[in-house]
Amino acid sequence: MNRSARTIKVLLVLAIVALSAAPAHAKKADHDGYVQTNLVSDGAVPAIFTDPNLKNPWGISFRGGLSPSPFWISDNNGGVATLYDGTGASIAALPLVTIPMPNGSPGGTPTGTVQTMGFHRSTDFGHTWQGPFIITPASNPHGQLSGGNAFDAADKEFADVDPETGRVMMTWSNFTSTVFAPGGVEISSTFSDNVMAVTPTWSARTIVAATASDGQDSVPRFARGSSNVYAAWLRVPNGARNLGFAR
Repeated sequence: MNRSARTIKVLLVLAIVALSAAPAHAKKADHDGYVQTNLVSDGAVPAIFTDPNLKNPWGISFRGGLSPSPFWISDNNGGVATLYDGTGASIAALPLVTIPMPNGSPGGTPTGTVQTMGFHRSTDFGHTWQGPFIITPASNPHGQLSGGNAFDAADKEFADVDPETGRVMMTWSNFTSTVFAPGGVEISSTFSDNVMAVTPTWSARTIVAATASDGQDSVPRFARGSSNVYAAWLRVPNGARNLGFAR
């Protein structure tokens, strides 16, 4: 099992360690020391680039596998996460990320990094898209921290839409501590009845299965003409492979 990123997920960048107001790039100057180069600042100290959003940056996160691979800086006093490349320049292709408060309004104070889920939506058959919209029940549901970051990680997600009611069901693997699940995985689900709203809301997370044998790749399906919804997922009892099934 792994915690690999998938395209539907949203990476929320918050803070992980305390840094100065000017992130610094260090290169080796001689055998005994380094030379500091200030790459970006809010203007309080000299730097190659100036970004007024860079306020009280508590930490830095690196998201590999993207081009350009961005550094996410958590602006605790700015309510945003700013993204820079290795030179300190803002990445124009990746927009500024606004971190909301718990009630959804702007002005959040980011303090950690969490691997969660989100979705985009289209009303013109995929020509244009809106989003991402965060699926909040998937965001570190146990509230545990590891090194300042969220311990839980949402992954292996699938969705289904009930054509009769418009309800959207999501299921996923919540990778967590064995304190909460013997195998470190909770097959989880949530649903929304207003995915087209300005701020979609989701039901509280339901744990479908969490034994030592429960694995990944859960898939939800609505039953036509009834109120039933089903989920199937991979199980690995004693190293063998079979399927779990729930209604």
